[in-house]
Amino acid sequence: TQSTWGFRFAMSLFRWGRDRALLVISRVQSSITNDILGPIAQNSMDFGHQMATVLGPIALRLGLFSILIIFLSLFSIAIYVVLFYYFIPPPFHSQPIYFDFSRTSSSTTQMNPWYQTSLQHALNVGFPYDVSVTMKIPDSQWNEDVGMFMFSLGFLAQNGSTIATSHRPLIVHYSSWFVRTVHHIIFCVPLAFGWMSETQQLSLQMFDDLTFSHVAPASFYAQLSQPALRLYEAQLRMSVKLSGIRSIVSRFKILVGFLFVSISVSCQLVVLGLLYLHFYQEAQHDDIQQQEDRGSGSNTGLADIKQESDRPVLSEHHNLRKRNATSE
Repeated sequence: TQSTWGFRFAMSLFRWGRDRALLVISRVQSSITNDILGPIAQNSMDFGHQMATVLGPIALRLGLFSILIIFLSLFSIAIYVVLFYYFIPPPFHSQPIYFDFSRTSSSTTQMNPWYQTSLQHALNVGFPYDVSVTMKIPDSQWNEDVGMFMFSLGFLAQNGSTIATSHRPLIVHYSSWFVRTVHHIIFCVPLAFGWMSETQQLSLQMFDDLTFSHVAPASFYAQLSQPALRLYEAQLRMSVKLSGIRSIVSRFKILVGFLFVSISVSCQLVVLGLLYLHFYQEAQHDDIQQQEDRGSGSNTGLADIKQESDRPVLSEHHNLRKRNATSE
């Protein structure tokens, strides 16, 4: 029928248009791939190979240079640490004091609290020290009734001889009953819960600028002249007083260490660079000398070959002259 024929014609026309469109698309795609994307990809690959060829040795040299910098930095840091601990003494040394209330001092007959122990090489020769003692005692009427007492401190050499001694008077801080009552009322809650304690801290400067000129002390002793004193703890503190470069290095150890490592690495790189140039020039000179020796050797060989080739000609000429002479 007419409708069936029209439908078939429309379907065939659609198929023809679809095939033509697919053909055009495939041609455009192949043209883009071959004419545009292909050269771009090839150029990219060539550029990548060229960059790899150029940057390969550079990357290798940068890696070796980085490893060299790290090694030199670690070596310089080790040198700085050794020099710092060898030339710069510790800024302070603190040591507890444990008084023995049952021991009798050798210099007195009464039972005085006494303590003696080694310093374990804490002090150095030639440096001034400030030596102080801190005691923590109960804030009680008992200690107030003790009154004035003496604190003695001495440093001993390895053989037991006394190097330095100091004696200082002490007294517990006085507080009236009114001040204590007000203090207890204000701080009753912290005192009740144990956040505060009824203590006093007594600080005493025993030595100022104490310098050991020849022998460093091996031990020290401490003594109280009043055995009735009650105390919680005692602490000995020795602070060194540095001057000049040592003081700067002790205060700014990190900054000085950074500058030392930087300068050390730079100097080592300069020395290694000069050594490299020296040996590189020697190697180049040896190569040039070897090339010259090879060239002179080849020229000598050519001259010998030429002489050998000229000998038959001369011999033939000589024989010909002899023949001519004979025939005549």
